[in-house]
Amino acid sequence: MAGSRSALIIASYAYQSKRLGKLAAPPRDAKTLSDVLKARSIGGFQVQLLTNQPSHVVLRAIEGFLSFRDKEDMVLLYFSGHGVKDKDGRLYLATTDSDLDLLRSSAVATQFINDLMQESRSRRQLLILDCCYSGAFARGFTSKSDKEIDRSEFEGEGRIVLAASNAVQYSFEGSRVKGHATTSVFTRALVEGLKSGAADLNHDGQISVDELYAYARARLLEQEAPQSPRKWEFDFSGDFVIAQNPRARGVALPRQLKDMLSSSVVEVRGKAIEELSILSRGPDPVLSELAHKQLVELAKGEIETGPGRAPRGVAILRAEKTETRGPKRPRTSRDPRSVYLNVPLDAAGEPLMIAYIAALSALGLTPRSSIEVPVGGQSRLVRVLSLIGSCRYAFHDISRMAGTAGSSPGNAVLELGMSQAQEKSGHTLFVFDEKPYRVFRYLSDLSGVDVLVHGGTPDGVLREVANAMLLSRSRVPIQQLREVHQSLASSVSALKKKAHAQSIYTARLFNEVLVAARTIAGAAVGSQPK
Repeated sequence: MAGSRSALIIASYAYQSKRLGKLAAPPRDAKTLSDVLKARSIGGFQVQLLTNQPSHVVLRAIEGFLSFRDKEDMVLLYFSGHGVKDKDGRLYLATTDSDLDLLRSSAVATQFINDLMQESRSRRQLLILDCCYSGAFARGFTSKSDKEIDRSEFEGEGRIVLAASNAVQYSFEGSRVKGHATTSVFTRALVEGLKSGAADLNHDGQISVDELYAYARARLLEQEAPQSPRKWEFDFSGDFVIAQNPRARGVALPRQLKDMLSSSVVEVRGKAIEELSILSRGPDPVLSELAHKQLVELAKGEIETGPGRAPRGVAILRAEKTETRGPKRPRTSRDPRSVYLNVPLDAAGEPLMIAYIAALSALGLTPRSSIEVPVGGQSRLVRVLSLIGSCRYAFHDISRMAGTAGSSPGNAVLELGMSQAQEKSGHTLFVFDEKPYRVFRYLSDLSGVDVLVHGGTPDGVLREVANAMLLSRSRVPIQQLREVHQSLASSVSALKKKAHAQSIYTARLFNEVLVAARTIAGAAVGSQPK
């Protein structure tokens, strides 16, 4: 039997103490999050909202909220406001009557919340803290711990903790804290992901805490926001579904794909059928079914192939037609040979992109990229996410993300977040960088991920791609990879000259590069895909 879904939203932004500055974000954060959690089409939570209440009211509300729960109940506790630490580094959540000199009796100790969560029977507990953890101390106070939440403060079973480092910049005059907070981009990203459904990264119609966090973190990085969110899980297994995607039922096949299917050019129709085949094996059940039905309809007829060899799309269509005569085929969710390439799409990144394509083609793999997806519209985001989800592997080159002067991470960070959210469902990601270690200063959630360092050179890319796929693909000598790369680089120059193009970052030219890479690799190492 399903348990209840309850949320307690607490916001403190006006304080009696002159040493705590008034905050602008909490009232908006609390209201917008409360609304989206209450919506039946999204969260379906029973929500209790507390704003600007004294400590004794907040303490009693938290204890009552977490007590008397059943194992299947889902509880969500959210706090927005000042977070302060005492001289021993213990974290407290400030309320309207908090006294920085008497925190134990006038604020909410996180240890108090921790004890209640440990005692609660609920095994689906989510704690979200959107508050500052340092910088709000009066002069003379020091912290023996770092300026982040200590994981040891939240232990127990069946819980997840999300924390945002609030973007609050303070100046000091004596012992008085002055200044104000910027709008909380963390909570805004959470609400945006839930309300729009964009946090449904695998398009299964549900939004898990993992997906919501990955979406919010990626949005913050994309906007270069001065917040560094954190997530911890404690003895939690399975997916923690926090909401439904309110837009899941409105998914349709991209309009451009339909236009391609009606093209008079055989090759264009064949490419569209390939895209339908990818969507039919993707993680989005709605798009998958729509694509499958479209393929079945097309399979009832026949495509004119014209003289010469038929495009690959025709073979797919004929295979689909054959399969419809027998039992319904079991469709896998991912193409085991496809690799999504999240590589800097600029002039400096092009030599690296060519090296990735060469190495993957030589290893019998199929490079994919957002370059293939048309720019503009919600359908593009849907198709990019479906493309990532349809790939067995993803290569994320963060050379430009990790703080290169004058660079903007753009959608590359968002794509990394989408990929991370799908790791639990058979999607494997690899992270590449020009230099070692620096990534963890910018993308802390990659802790524990082995970063493959290519040194910013094509030869380094060839080496590291070979290392990444050492256990899952047949070995190809590095010298052969270099030969394929050298031939492909020459072909790319000729293709660009013929097309009067400055780069390979157009869908048409990118596709031509892939064809050239398969041809060269097939001749060099016999790895052309069958």
